[in-house]
Amino acid sequence: QKMTMSDLLGLEDDELHDLADDVYNMFFLSDTGGQGFFYALLVFALKSALFIIIAIDLLVNKSFPDKDEIPTLVKFAQFLLLPIACAIQEEIITTFYIYGNLKWSPTILELNPGAHKWKYHSCNILRLVDGCLFLFINT
Repeated sequence: QKMTMSDLLGLEDDELHDLADDVYNMFFLSDTGGQGFFYALLVFALKSALFIIIAIDLLVNKSFPDKDEIPTLVKFAQFLLLPIACAIQEEIITTFYIYGNLKWSPTILELNPGAHKWKYHSCNILRLVDGCLFLFINT
C-alpha cells in the first residue's frame, strides 16, 4: 500500500491541509531542475513581466489623474478600502495562511524528494510577490 503523509507523520486527515493545485506548489513539489520546476518559474516570470509592463504603461502614459484632481472623499474611501483589497487578494491571503498555520517537515521528502525547505519558502515568497503586484495594478 502506498504511504501517505498522514501515515508518515502519524496524524489524522483533519490535521493535514491539502495543497492547492497551482504553479507555486508545482514549483515546491517538483524536482529541482525538472519540467515542473521550470514551467512554474516561466509562468511566474511571464505573469510578473505582464504586471510590470502594465505598471510602466500606467506610469508613463499618466493614466492616473493628478493628486489635486482627486476629491478628498475619494482618497478617504480608497484609504478605507485598501485593507479590504488586501483581504480579498487570494495569493496574499494564501501566503499568510500558509505561514500562520503550516510548516515544512523533512518527512515530505519521503513522498516528494524535490520538496526542499528552500523551495517551500521560495514558492510562498513568489506567491506573495504575485499578490502584491496584482494588488498594485488593481488599486
